Amino acid sequence: RQTGQAFHGFPIPFIKPNSSNSISFSTSFVFAIITPGSGPPGHGLSFVIAPSMDFNRAFPSNYLGLFNTSNNGNSINRILAVEFDTVQAVELNDIDDNHVGIDLNGVVSIES
Repeated sequence: RQTGQAFHGFPIPFIKPNSSNSISFSTSFVFAIITPGSGPPGHGLSFVIAPSMDFNRAFPSNYLGLFNTSNNGNSINRILAVEFDTVQAVELNDIDDNHVGIDLNGVVSIES
């Protein structure tokens, strides 16, 4: 199984300087997820806001290269992800095999 990440070249502040007010932002992207002709399919992709670019201990597949069994759901992660999931993982409460989920600190979506 493989994982991969692409990061913005430098940190983006989400708090206005000299303030406790957050900065608003929006984004959009266009993508296609195509199942390979042979071999296992990928599990999707995610847009992530995280305090670190270190995902070396993350698992592939259901964990989308973001988390592992030890840190999944841990509030110390401080990670927000929008997942575009293509495989239903019943153990993670996925609603189906083709959904968008909002994830906080783990791959069990708080909203799908």
